[in-house]
Amino acid sequence: MNSELLVSDVRHFRVDYEINPYMDTAVQPDAEAALTEHQEILAAHLAAGRKVEYIPSAPECPDMVFTANAAVVRGDRAVLGCPPPQRKAEIPTSGIG
Repeated sequence: MNSELLVSDVRHFRVDYEINPYMDTAVQPDAEAALTEHQEILAAHLAAGRKVEYIPSAPECPDMVFTANAAVVRGDRAVLGCPPPQRKAEIPTSGIG
């Protein structure tokens, strides 16, 4: 079980593209509901004793709220995900070593 989480805010959370059957650009998330749900999830993780690290969201990365999808980390090793082209901006192209 992960004891540390990396999260961003939901400020830029929206559907700009469709990469699965659950995404529809004509149906945008309710910003207030998304913020409430996000805060409740974070509160649950904090109550469970997990450490939460924050990074700001970026307008060009509307899915960035799901930063947990970017890598699997074990010890001092990380395996980065290979997102579809629409999400490539979420993974740095340099400084990984």
